[in-house]
Amino acid sequence: MAYLKRFFLTIGSILSLAGAIDYAIDPFDLWSPPKIDRINTVKSVGNPRFVKPLQVERRDPETVILGTSRAFYGIDPQGLAGGDRIYNFGMPAATATEVKGYGLHVLEDTNAKRLIIGLDFFSFNDLSSPDPAYDDAVLGRHAVLRAAPLILFTQAALERSWRTIRASRRGVAADFHHDGFAVIPPVPGKDGTAIALEDLHRFLHLPYLYGHYESFERSMADYRALLVAAKAKGLDVITYISPEHASLTEAVHVAGLWPRLNEWKRRLVAISEPMGIPLWDFSGFNRLTTTPLGGEMETHVDASHFRPWVGRLVIERIRGAAEPADFGERLTSATIEAHLARIDRDREAYLLSRPQDAARVQAIAHGP
Repeated sequence: MAYLKRFFLTIGSILSLAGAIDYAIDPFDLWSPPKIDRINTVKSVGNPRFVKPLQVERRDPETVILGTSRAFYGIDPQGLAGGDRIYNFGMPAATATEVKGYGLHVLEDTNAKRLIIGLDFFSFNDLSSPDPAYDDAVLGRHAVLRAAPLILFTQAALERSWRTIRASRRGVAADFHHDGFAVIPPVPGKDGTAIALEDLHRFLHLPYLYGHYESFERSMADYRALLVAAKAKGLDVITYISPEHASLTEAVHVAGLWPRLNEWKRRLVAISEPMGIPLWDFSGFNRLTTTPLGGEMETHVDASHFRPWVGRLVIERIRGAAEPADFGERLTSATIEAHLARIDRDREAYLLSRPQDAARVQAIAHGP
C-alpha cells in the first residue's frame, strides 16, 4: 500500500510539474502568463486545426474570419480599421465541410457577432475530405476545459513548450500571430516563379483540387447549413470569393471547369441572397489579379495566396470603399449574369496581355 501511495504521489508530482511548465511557457498561446524574454515570447503552437478552436474561445472575438489558407495568410486583423476584436480562423486547405464545423464551433463557444467567410472554388470539391487533424480538433462548448489534459499534461505539450523556449532564445519573429493570422514562411532555394508554377501543377493535377472535380452538392449543403445556423443566432454574415492570381483562374478554364465555376457562383448567390447575406467576388481578371506571374509578385505570394495588403483592400471594399473600382463586385441575382459575361471578356484581354503566363498554364496542364 505504501508503494502504491508513493507511486501515485510521484506520478501526480510529475504531472503537476509538467502542467506548471506548460502553463508558464504557454506554447499554444492560451493563458497569457507573464512574458519572459528569451523564454516564452515566441510561441510554437503546432497544428492550427488543434489550437485555433481553443484560441477563439479564449479570445472571444466580435468578428471571426473563416476560410482556407487564403484567409489565414491574406487577412491580417491588425491591418483592419474599425476597432473590433477580430480573430482569423482561416485554415490551410480547409474544405467546405471543415469551414462549416469551425463556424458552428464559433457559434457555440464564443459570443461573436459577425462572420466574414472567404470562399474558394477548390474547397467545394466533393471529392476532397477533411484533413485527418480535423477529427482531432476539440470543437463545441468549453473546448479549452475539455482539452486541458492535452494542453497541460502530455508529452506533445512539453515538446511544444521546448520548441517555444528554443524559438524565444533565437529571437525569431513569430509566424503565427496572437489573432490567428500567420505569415507564409519562405521556401529556401525556391523563387516566386518556381513556387507559383508548383501551385499551378498541384491544382491542375491533384484529383481533390481540379484534377477531378465533378460535384459541389454535398459541400454546398454544408455551407448553406452554416449560413442558416449563423443567421438563426442573429450573426451578421459577409462572404467573399478570394482574389486568387489570374493564372490559377485560367487553370480552371484549361481544366474544363469553367461552366462549373460559373454555376458555383450562381448557386452561392441563390443561397446567400434570400438570407440577406452579401456576396462579393474579387476573383477573375482585374488589376490586382493579373500582375505578371513569377518572381517577387507585388500582389501575390504565389498563384494561390494574395498578400495582406490586398486582403486589406478586400475588407475595405466590403465595408464600402469606392476604390479600386474594378476590384470586387457584389453579386446578386440581378447582376450575376452580367458579371460572369464581363469576366469572360476580361479573360480574353488577359490572354492577349499575358500570353506567356497563359502558355505556362497550358504547358503545365498537358504535362506530366
